Amino acid sequence: MSNLFAKKSWSPYLVGVGIGMLSWFAFWSADHPLGITTLFEHTAALVLEATVPRLAESNSYYLENSPKIGWEWMLVVGVFLGSVISSFASGDREPIVVPPLWKSRFGSSAALRLTVALLAVGALGLSARRSGGGTPRLHEEARQRHSAV
Repeated sequence: MSNLFAKKSWSPYLVGVGIGMLSWFAFWSADHPLGITTLFEHTAALVLEATVPRLAESNSYYLENSPKIGWEWMLVVGVFLGSVISSFASGDREPIVVPPLWKSRFGSSAALRLTVALLAVGALGLSARRSGGGTPRLHEEARQRHSAV
């Protein structure tokens, strides 16, 4: 029998079930849905507080929220470390910074590739926050509906 953790890929259905069970555990143990969009908001607020303290003092965000490095940060660190460990355990680690398809369309500049990737992640996080927090917001609304019944 082969080692599950050494497989190069897993069934997306089984992984989806695992993430769903993890979400149940998060609700049960912390009464909070999984999500990381608040991480970006808190990180930006912490950077602002460290670089321009006067502006941070007059910002209404700080009156309502206390930006901190919380469990969302630990979730992101865990996902990153888990993916690195997984890539080494499965032997599926290639040092490709510029994939062939990107290279054929936009050239071989690693700086351009990484800049676009960073901007895309920023846009994704910003739009998730603007929409009310992404998936955790939907979980919160569902919980409120069920508790009202």
